[in-house]
Amino acid sequence: MNYSYLTEEKLNHMTAKWGELHAEYILRAEETINKARREYSRLLAIRIDLRFPLKSADAIKMDREVITRTIKSLNKKICADSKRKKKRGLQVYPCRVRFIWVREFKQSDNSKKHYHVLLLLNKDAYYHPGDFSKKNTLSYMIKSAWASAIGISYEDAEGLVEFPANGCYWIKRNGEDELKTFDAVMFRTSYFAKMATKVYGDGERNFGCSQG
Repeated sequence: MNYSYLTEEKLNHMTAKWGELHAEYILRAEETINKARREYSRLLAIRIDLRFPLKSADAIKMDREVITRTIKSLNKKICADSKRKKKRGLQVYPCRVRFIWVREFKQSDNSKKHYHVLLLLNKDAYYHPGDFSKKNTLSYMIKSAWASAIGISYEDAEGLVEFPANGCYWIKRNGEDELKTFDAVMFRTSYFAKMATKVYGDGERNFGCSQG
């Protein structure tokens, strides 16, 4: 699909909805999604929110590497899950996690950061996040990875990982709804680019995405 999402008309529409935007964030998000689409003919895109405990003890890890640790942990868990499936004689598909994240603060309170994330995975490996309560589901692994990254137990991470409503998208290369779904993912992710909820000059990045 030779297609570029960010037109002047779309940027104006998104700006009207979200306020002033970082257009470069949108362009990098599109590049990351397209890399995932080229690697996997069927792609699962999942929108998640990651938060810290309301009462952050000194032991809570809130440093600039928290998302890096989360993704590394998730990739390790997916690798372990693949090995378990292979031992059980199940079909195993490659599944390298690509991602886009943004650090945000409430406009009324800049003291507590949180993250919005888009995860991109091989749909042949994982069709849906599944149930938090069941081990080895994707949602369980995501929550466990976040808990590990910030230094708390899985049980203490209750409510800190949220899957927003209608936050799963399935993009099939050359599928009938490919362009429509791609546009929907891009519009949803354009929310990441809004300037109003960013904090600058504190030594931490506000945006990041997978490389390669």
